[in-house]
Amino acid sequence: MTYKERITATFNKALANKLRKESKKAHKEQTVFQATNADLVRKRRYAEDMALAKELGVTIQELTE
Repeated sequence: MTYKERITATFNKALANKLRKESKKAHKEQTVFQATNADLVRKRRYAEDMALAKELGVTIQELTE
């Protein structure tokens, strides 16, 4: 393996490692974002159910059953 080929191989390996780390980080951020979004949707739905139950004069348990 020539000097130039070793430099290219080292650079490619470093680039692959960097891209792998960035991919893992992006995946973790996406997972956190999805969890946060799901939590906000759950809270919004609960608030909507609470408002509807209050409007109808029933409890949430009666409304959801």
